Amino acid sequence: MAENTYSYFLRRVVVLGLPLVLQSLLFSSAGFLDNLMVSQLGTQEVAASSIGARVFWFVGIFIWGMGTGMGVLLAQYWGAKDEQGYRRNFALGASISTFASTLVFLCVWLFPSVIPAMFNTEGRTAELATNYLQIVSIAMLFAGPTISMDAALRAIGKTKVTLYMSIAEIGTNVALSFILIFGYFGAPALGLTGAAYGTVAARLLRVIISLLVIQLYNPMLILRPRDFSFRRSTLVKYFNITAPIIAGSLIWSGGIFTYQLIMGRAT
Repeated sequence: MAENTYSYFLRRVVVLGLPLVLQSLLFSSAGFLDNLMVSQLGTQEVAASSIGARVFWFVGIFIWGMGTGMGVLLAQYWGAKDEQGYRRNFALGASISTFASTLVFLCVWLFPSVIPAMFNTEGRTAELATNYLQIVSIAMLFAGPTISMDAALRAIGKTKVTLYMSIAEIGTNVALSFILIFGYFGAPALGLTGAAYGTVAARLLRVIISLLVIQLYNPMLILRPRDFSFRRSTLVKYFNITAPIIAGSLIWSGGIFTYQLIMGRAT
């Protein structure tokens, strides 16, 4: 009996965990392909895109930490079959992560030249990085809703669904970036700006697909106004569980970003 239980547990780990591993691998591959295409444009474009990629990575890891913490809490409510508590904490987590991504978007959109200056970048490279960051900041805005909906779907065991959505997003990103960078199929050759537009369009598509998946196939996740009524006990429990995970991701990503910033200024 114990052996059968353990075998079932291993199967569930593979079924639920493998899509997450593949999803991470896909995102890493997308970044590699983006860099490969941008490298055909020149060294200045590569330097500019690397600055944008560092910021995008930092924001992504930070918001991902929020989603991971929320996912841990949501899984507990789902296991307890408490749908009301599940939706309320989903609403709370989505509100916090969306607020954070909106704040990042506003900072980068309004002050895009600050970050290249922090890396001691000047001239044409700084101009390219500024334009790239301002466009990509729109994709950062979508990070909060996207990661929140992913966490909600994973918590109820829909890891394959999030994998399929990631495949659609990354495929769109690579295809649009290729078309817009080099100007294929009658599109203008936008260079590095084309890569930024491809990233934004793919992330917008991901948000739309996620909303449709929830609306059509997972109505339990549809949030209503009453779900945004948070008691103090709900807030305390949420932050007790999620704060260490969020802090850990922020410290880790912030440390690596600071290291890259120091090395960038040194060189």
